[in-house]
Amino acid sequence: MQPAIITADAGSVDHARESKAWRGAEALGQSGSHSNKGRNMESRLMEIEIKLALTEDLVDTLNLTVHRQQEQIDALQRQLAALARQLQSSTPSAEARDLRDEIPPHY
Repeated sequence: MQPAIITADAGSVDHARESKAWRGAEALGQSGSHSNKGRNMESRLMEIEIKLALTEDLVDTLNLTVHRQQEQIDALQRQLAALARQLQSSTPSAEARDLRDEIPPHY
C-alpha cells in the first residue's frame, strides 16, 4: 500500500477540541502557580499538552479513515477482478466473431 497524503480540515480540529483529551488538557491549566516565570512555563506546557492531545485525536481519526478507505479499495479490487473474469468468460474470441458477418438490427 502506498502512503496517503492526508490533510486535516478545520472540522476535524473542532472535533478534536470537543474530545476528552482537549477537556483533560484544559483542566491542567486550572491549577495555579506562584510566580510569573512558573506561570509562563506552565502555560507553555499546557499549550504543548493541548497540541499533543489534539494531534493524538487527529491521528486516531486519520487512522480510522485510512483503514475504511483500504477496505473500500479491497472491495473494489475484488469487484473489478470478478467483472474481468465475467467478461472473459462471456466474450467469444475475436477470431470466432466477425462484425461483418452479423446482420444489422434493421433487417
